[in-house]
Amino acid sequence: MDQDALLQTNDQLSEALGDEYVQGWIKDGQLNVSTTSEEQLSVIEEAGAIGHLVQFSSEELRSAISEIMKWQGKQENPVRTAIHAYTLNPETGGITLSVDKSQLDEVQKLIEAEKPIGEIPVDYKQSGGIMSPAATQ
Repeated sequence: MDQDALLQTNDQLSEALGDEYVQGWIKDGQLNVSTTSEEQLSVIEEAGAIGHLVQFSSEELRSAISEIMKWQGKQENPVRTAIHAYTLNPETGGITLSVDKSQLDEVQKLIEAEKPIGEIPVDYKQSGGIMSPAATQ
């Protein structure tokens, strides 16, 4: 696997797909790229990558992270300080939250009930701890 070549292909696809490019990732030695456009799947495959069709754009997912941060800032402790990291999840077309394991169930329950980001998929994983302050601004 030539990781540099895969990264270069990812950069080329990002430029070619424009706003329809969501994110690329390497898994099992293969470049995977998610897009919001079914028509772009053939472009991705012609470049030698595996294409994934997702519903939400990169911009929408980044906005969802901002909304989760705002939502978090309105919560009471310990939920307010329980989410330690926010990342795009190109495989699900949503976002992943790293949450303090003692608050994981509570955060998940609240987000599912209140839907601060609508129908955007949210995945959760246990956090290894705060790397930098993640509380809202």
